[in-house]
Amino acid sequence: MKRRRPRRSGKPAEVARGEPPEGSRRSAAPQGKGQGRSRPLVAEDAGCLGPLLAAVALAAVVLRTIYLGADPPLDLSWSQALFTDGARAVDGARNKIMYGEWMADRISPVVLFYPISNGLAYLIYRLSGVGLVQANLTGVLPGLATMLLAYGFMRRRGRLAGLIALGFVAFPYAYVIYSRTPLLESLQVLLLVAAFFLLLRGGPGSLVASGLIVGCAAFMVKLHALHFAAVGLVFLFFAARAGHEAPARPGRSGLLFLAGLGIASVAWLAGVYSIDAAAVSKYFKSNVILAQSAEYTDIPLLTMVANRARNLFHVGSGVDMFFRKLPVLTSLAAFGLISALSGFARGNKSLRPWEMLSAIWFAVLLIALSLLSYRPLRYFIPLVPGMCLLATSFVLRLLRGEPLLHPHKPKWFAAAFFIWLTSLLIHIQHDVIFEVLGLGSGGAGAASHPSLLRYDLAIVPQILIMGGIAAAVVFLSGRRLREASWRFGPAARRNLAVAAVGGFIVLNLAKFADYCADRRYSIAETAESLDRVISPGAFVVGDCATTLSLETRFRTLPSYGEIIRRRDAETFERYPITHFLIRFPTLYEYLEETYPDFRMSCVPVGEYMLCGRVATVVRYEAWAGYPASYEPTGYEEGMTLLARGDAAAALRAFRSFLDEHPESYEAMFGVAICLSVSGDLNEARAILAEGIRIAPAGALSYHVYRDLLEALQGQEGAGR
Repeated sequence: MKRRRPRRSGKPAEVARGEPPEGSRRSAAPQGKGQGRSRPLVAEDAGCLGPLLAAVALAAVVLRTIYLGADPPLDLSWSQALFTDGARAVDGARNKIMYGEWMADRISPVVLFYPISNGLAYLIYRLSGVGLVQANLTGVLPGLATMLLAYGFMRRRGRLAGLIALGFVAFPYAYVIYSRTPLLESLQVLLLVAAFFLLLRGGPGSLVASGLIVGCAAFMVKLHALHFAAVGLVFLFFAARAGHEAPARPGRSGLLFLAGLGIASVAWLAGVYSIDAAAVSKYFKSNVILAQSAEYTDIPLLTMVANRARNLFHVGSGVDMFFRKLPVLTSLAAFGLISALSGFARGNKSLRPWEMLSAIWFAVLLIALSLLSYRPLRYFIPLVPGMCLLATSFVLRLLRGEPLLHPHKPKWFAAAFFIWLTSLLIHIQHDVIFEVLGLGSGGAGAASHPSLLRYDLAIVPQILIMGGIAAAVVFLSGRRLREASWRFGPAARRNLAVAAVGGFIVLNLAKFADYCADRRYSIAETAESLDRVISPGAFVVGDCATTLSLETRFRTLPSYGEIIRRRDAETFERYPITHFLIRFPTLYEYLEETYPDFRMSCVPVGEYMLCGRVATVVRYEAWAGYPASYEPTGYEEGMTLLARGDAAAALRAFRSFLDEHPESYEAMFGVAICLSVSGDLNEARAILAEGIRIAPAGALSYHVYRDLLEALQGQEGAGR
C-alpha cells in the first residue's frame, strides 16, 4: 500500500511529522520490538528532577559569585589577559563615573571597540560603585543569563533535557573562571547562544535578528565572534537538505542571516567613524584574527605550511591544553559529535536541529580557531556551549535508549569518522602520552624527543601514523560501521550516564574547590596599598595598572603596549605619566632606550607580589608634563629622600605620613629602614614587627621585611 504523505503544518519539523515533542510522555514510551532496551531510564515526570534542578542552579550561582574579589588562578592559562584585558574592556565606564569622560585614552579608544560591555559596567557602577567585584559582575551576569537561555531552550524538549543542559553549562571549570572576570568571553558566549536559538527558531525575523546579534558580538564585543557567521550559513544549508526548513528559494535564509550581520556591522562602522575615524583601522589592526604577519616573517614556506597543519590537528593542545583541562566534557562532546554527524544524511529528520547546529558550531569553530597563530585558552571558551549541547545530546540518547549512531548515515560519514578518529588519536598521543612522559611541559623526556615538540615538518610523521591507524579502523570496520547504531542495554546505559555526568560534576567541583582553598587577593591588596601611598592625581601606566585602578583613584592609559610596539615617543610624552608599573621587561627596556636618563630619574615606590610575579612601581621624576593635580605623598617623598641617601629627612617624611595614615605598614617599613641606617636597631626592630603584623601575609613586603627583621635580630645576637 502506498504510504500517505503527512500534511505540512506551520509547526516545527519534529512536531509536523506527527510525532510528539521531545520529552513528552508519549515520546518516551517504548514502541515495537525491543521494548525493554528502549525504555527511558528516567521518566520526564520523576520527582527527583525538581530538587536536582534547584541544586544545580544554586551551585552554578555560587561558583560564579563566591570569592569574587580573589585573583583568578595563576595556572589556568599562560596568557596574562585574566589580570589585564578584562579591566580594559570596561575602563570607559570607570572613566565616565570618576572623571566624566568615556575616552581618557585617545590613542586607543577602547570604549568604541567594546560599547556593550562598557554600557553594562556603567549600569553596575552607577548602582553599586566602582570596584573589582563590580567589574567582575560584567562577566558573572552574562554567564548566568547564558545558563537561563540554555535551560529555557532545552526545557521545551523535556524536563530532563533542560536539567542536563543546565548542568553541563553550569560546571566547566575553565568557563566558570572566565565568566568570573570582566573579560569579553562571557558576554560573547551569551550573544552567540542567543543567536544559536534564534537560528533554530527560523522565520525571516528570527534569522535577521540572529545575524544582527552575531554582528553585535563581532563588532561590539569581540571580532572572533565573526566565525559564527560561517556556523550559521553551514547550518542553514544542512537544515534545508534535511527538510527542517522549506527548501524553496534556497539561499534566502542565508541572505536574511547575512543581512542582519551587515546591519550590525554598518551601524558600528558608522558610529565609530563619526566619533573617531582612525579608530576603525586601529580596531582591525589590533585584532589577532586578521593581524598575524609576525608568523610569516623570516620563515621558510614549508615551515609555515607545517605550522598550519600542526595547529589544525593539535588545536587546543600546546601550552594551555584546552581539551585536557575539560577531559570529561571533551570526551562526551567528541562522542556526541560523531553521533550527530551520523545523522547528516539528506532528508534525515531523526537528527534534531539543535543537535545538528551544535555539531556544526563545534566543528566549524574548531577549524577556524586552528588557523590562528595566537591561541590562548580564552579563545576556545566559545567552544564550550557547543560542547555542552553535544554532551547533552549524547547523555539524553543514553538515558532514553535511543541509538547513538543513526542507521542511515551520509555517504561521507566514513571520511568524517576517519578525520574524527585521527584527531582524537593525535590528541590522546599529545595530551596524555606527552603528559605522562613529561614532554609537554619540557620535562626530562623532552631532550630525548625534541622532534615531537617542534613546530615544523616533524609533525607530519605523527599525522601519518595516527591517520594510518584511523584508516585501518575505518577499512576493517567497513559494513559494520555503516550499519552500527551503538545500542546498549539498560544497565550499561545507566552506568555510562552516571559515570559521565557524575565524573564531569565531581572533577570540575574538585578543581574549583582547590582554587578556593588556595585563593589569593594580591590585586585587591596591592590596589589598597597603592591607593594609600600614591597621590590621587597620579597617572600610572603598565601591565595590570588598569585592573588595579578599579580599587584606586589614580588614572591609567591602557594602550601603553601599542606605544611601545610603535616606538612612538612623541605620543607617549603627550600624556602626564607620573608612575610606571614595571612587570614585564618590554616597558623597562623601552624607557631606557627612549629616555637615557630614565634609570637615574626613577624612584622606587614599592614592590608587590602581583598575579604570581614581582611588580615594581616607580616614580619618574624627570617627566616634564606632570599634571597639576599631582602632588607626591609623604611616603613618596620619603622614598625619594631615602634613594638620595638623606635618611634623616626621609624619616621625618615617613613619620609625617604615619600620622595621617597610622595603618600604613609601608610607611612603617620605611621608618624601620631609616632607623636601621642611623643605627637605632631596637626601635627599628619594634616598628618592623608591627608592620609585619598588620601587612597582608601574601604581600611581597611582608616577606622582604620579615627577612630584614631576622637579619636585625641576628645582629643583636652577634652583638651580645
